[in-house]
Amino acid sequence: MIADELVHQIKQAVAQAMIDFRPFVYGHIASYDPAGHRVRCIIPCMQDDSGEPVLTPWMPMGTLSAGQGYGVQIVYQGGATAQNPTNGEQVLIGLFDRHRGVSAVPAMHFHDNAQPPATQLPKGASPVVAGDVLISNPSMSLLRLHANGDLEYTGTGKVIATTTGDVTVTTSQGTATVNANKAVNIIAPAISLAQAIGDTVQNLCTTAFRNWAASHTHQNTGPPLTQPPANGLTSIVSAE
Repeated sequence: MIADELVHQIKQAVAQAMIDFRPFVYGHIASYDPAGHRVRCIIPCMQDDSGEPVLTPWMPMGTLSAGQGYGVQIVYQGGATAQNPTNGEQVLIGLFDRHRGVSAVPAMHFHDNAQPPATQLPKGASPVVAGDVLISNPSMSLLRLHANGDLEYTGTGKVIATTTGDVTVTTSQGTATVNANKAVNIIAPAISLAQAIGDTVQNLCTTAFRNWAASHTHQNTGPPLTQPPANGLTSIVSAE
């Protein structure tokens, strides 16, 4: 068991014996309801009439932002039971009355069994600095906003963006690079290319077509003796 939680349980037991009300206790998530972002928790430091750790009623789970279309929601795994009370994620439970009739989970804490993302950085990643923001999940996906303004995503899954509006990628000083070990697919009714890119693609297509036309054969004959002139080819890609 986590050391600070054990100390808290001892203090809580003494407080109960002295009829001293303490408004905050440690708990562990037993069940999570994503539709209501609420949880039921096991409270190891409190026992019911049979001497087992208390299972709370459903309680609202705190979040960084909620309401008016805004929301930050993390779906928790849970799993705490009376037999294994610390199996679920550790939370801090606020008790608003002595009989636990009204309660809520205002916060969570990192501990030895649930370490911060800064301790689980991918191999070769730069150390965190003041101002970094990190969001991670159990599949080792990491979204990192660097203090210098860089946005970095590391993961093993797909990156999917779906929108009904325009998608714009603009860099005023740097370059845009797409690296793929298979294919890069661009599917659209029309593709517009800027002048510099258009020239490059057009030259590439023109060169490839000229090489094919200059080297193809008819039946058993060799390549044609007369090479096609560059101005005699039809442009495959028209640049703006």
